[in-house]
Amino acid sequence: MELIYALCPPKMPYICIGHQYAFLHSDYRFPPEDKVELRGLKIVTRLTCPRASKLQETVINRRLSFHQLDDKLFLDYMAGCKGYATTAGFESVCEAAYLSKPVLMVPAHIEQACNAHEFAQAGFGIAAADFDLDALLAFTPKYQRNVQFRVWVEQMEEMWMKALETLQ
Repeated sequence: MELIYALCPPKMPYICIGHQYAFLHSDYRFPPEDKVELRGLKIVTRLTCPRASKLQETVINRRLSFHQLDDKLFLDYMAGCKGYATTAGFESVCEAAYLSKPVLMVPAHIEQACNAHEFAQAGFGIAAADFDLDALLAFTPKYQRNVQFRVWVEQMEEMWMKALETLQ
């Protein structure tokens, strides 16, 4: 993989891939699943990023790196990226919306499909069946920041407190 990216660097501005490399950490606790399937998952994970369990960060090139899970670093990278590709998990799509980042959402299950549908309807990104980064890059110049969303989020604590006070 590293050789491919070294010889033929991708043309997209940023790519972020991450959570499956936690499987390589010695403390990761797998669910009770088929041992053969889990062994296969570990093999595929090791083949796609052979140094992920050994280094804090593995830099493939200036556009692609792998690093251990770190919520602050994740948000720092998201704040600096041009767009975000995800499986449409609620929190990361909300974080992208708050940071005014266009999102490509490729849901893996029904809850994520609902998230992708709602966020696409709200104009935060596009829902797709696969990770076509060209679609994200094509959408990015058309993306319109939703300033109202950020204002709404910043008022949420006060709104919740008022709502809770009315219950007393």
